Amino acid sequence: MKKQDALFQLIKSLTRGEKRNFRVLAQLTSGDKKYLKLFDVIDDLEEYDEQKILKKFKRDDKFEKQFAYNKNYLYNTILNALAYFHKGYEAEMSSVTLHVTILLEKNLFFQARKLLNKAKESAMAQEKFEELMKLLWLEVEILKSIENIKVLSDSLREVEFALKVASDKVSNLMSYRFLDNQIHVLLNTRHIARKADEQSEADKILRHPLMQEETAALSNRARILYNEIRRGLAYFQGDHETALQFAARTVAIYEASPEIREESKLKYLQHYSMHAHHMLWVHGPESALPFLAKLRDVKFATPQERMMRFEKYYIYSLALIVATGDTASELFLTEFEQELELLENDLAVTSRLRAFYLTADYYVIHSQYSKALGWSNKFLNNPRTNLRTDMQAGMRLINLLIHYELGNYDLMEYHLKSAYRYIYKQERMHKYERRFLRFFKDVLAVQGAADHFQLMQQFREDILEITKDPFEDRATQVFNVVCWLDAKLEGTSMAETKRREAALLLGNKPVSTAGPAIRPPESKKAGPAIDAMRLRLDSGSGKLQGRQTLQSPRCRQGSGWGVNILRSSVCQRCKPIAKFRSCIAASVF
Repeated sequence: MKKQDALFQLIKSLTRGEKRNFRVLAQLTSGDKKYLKLFDVIDDLEEYDEQKILKKFKRDDKFEKQFAYNKNYLYNTILNALAYFHKGYEAEMSSVTLHVTILLEKNLFFQARKLLNKAKESAMAQEKFEELMKLLWLEVEILKSIENIKVLSDSLREVEFALKVASDKVSNLMSYRFLDNQIHVLLNTRHIARKADEQSEADKILRHPLMQEETAALSNRARILYNEIRRGLAYFQGDHETALQFAARTVAIYEASPEIREESKLKYLQHYSMHAHHMLWVHGPESALPFLAKLRDVKFATPQERMMRFEKYYIYSLALIVATGDTASELFLTEFEQELELLENDLAVTSRLRAFYLTADYYVIHSQYSKALGWSNKFLNNPRTNLRTDMQAGMRLINLLIHYELGNYDLMEYHLKSAYRYIYKQERMHKYERRFLRFFKDVLAVQGAADHFQLMQQFREDILEITKDPFEDRATQVFNVVCWLDAKLEGTSMAETKRREAALLLGNKPVSTAGPAIRPPESKKAGPAIDAMRLRLDSGSGKLQGRQTLQSPRCRQGSGWGVNILRSSVCQRCKPIAKFRSCIAASVF
């Protein structure tokens, strides 16, 4: 990835309103305005090119010699203009503090007290306890002007008590932030627990005294963190039903606290999307559509809000399409790729990797392996990072599958060794990954379609046995190779096997706040007709379209119907309902 110039990045991140505001403020200042010309020159560039910039000033030797100084001056001028343009709560509170201090210096205590009380109300409503403490110390200075000793003593005690309460809440909130940092590291490195010692790390956080009850959180901001930490811990341990409860509680706190919600809009949208993710897992894809519609309609005023919409609507929508094996509209794919190209350098590493991963996965599912290889290469050529090692290991496995489908056997040996080294080094060489790699090693050792067919059959049986272990089964959340194997063995497309799994899930577990339900068979002779709505998401509609009827074979163990074709042809009576969820929700995060 090409390294960008800091000033170029800043200018390109500005909205139209911010650029207009900068130019207006620049015209109000006196002195040399060459920095304005520099601003316009850089704004017109598609890519940063210092030589092109200097050509615009070729007759000004002084400017060229002071080029670094002029760039730095322009950078700081833009930041000052942005600070003026985005006068948020922090700027407002700093201004109030300054105004109160000035009034105190002029002995205008009544005016200072009036302004201070208004600022305190605002700080308490938004739970800005650090700012509240600053205001309380200013109040102490005002109280010292009181001549009545009894009134002074009582008033000071009240302020001291308020300071102690605010200090306790600051300390309490800080403790939750430290715990949130720990779960953030777990989710962004390991993502899901694949072995007992990883799960024990989550258990250690859960045993912390502050994580026993929500009542330990002393403020709404602390309660938000408590529920988000509990949600993250449940997700890390594979418990989506518990995660959904805490995600719903987090959203409810935001909804009940409009001041906090408005001040933390991006965080609110992030928690809202987490709620949608767990709704999908527990209640099926249809339940997530209202959440997606709301995220799609978010009006972005800043680059950060635009990135949030891309992450939480476009990436999420593609994840749903991948999970259900549906075909995305050309309009949606075009918009997705255009937004990704525009935001790629600014996206968080995990979001960028997830976008590459899902796009490659989408084209694999739809047998467009040349396109899949292009996106796989974009993923693997990304600068090395320790984030989302689960997804990085999964991409290396998918990359092997792509080369196999393209017949690039001469390249597979190199990629096989590279994948083994990476997965082993990252301590992700579990039974699932080891068996995956062994299959492709065996493929390279034999020739002929019949031999490959037998290897696939054995590979499928082994994977189904391996994934009986809950820790190993979590690997299917990254890539469920059984979907691909069934497509190869049956002579169908992977998209079709994904759609069958989605249809079974939707047919047997309708969306309901009451939770999962099993539909009874219509006819034991023919098997149930499972009606499922195929998911078709495009940028203009968040609705389920089309209809499809599928016939389900009888359970191999003979105890019922409603067969999970992709997992092991065992019905819901023979296996927990959770076994039906992996293909549907695996791709979302």
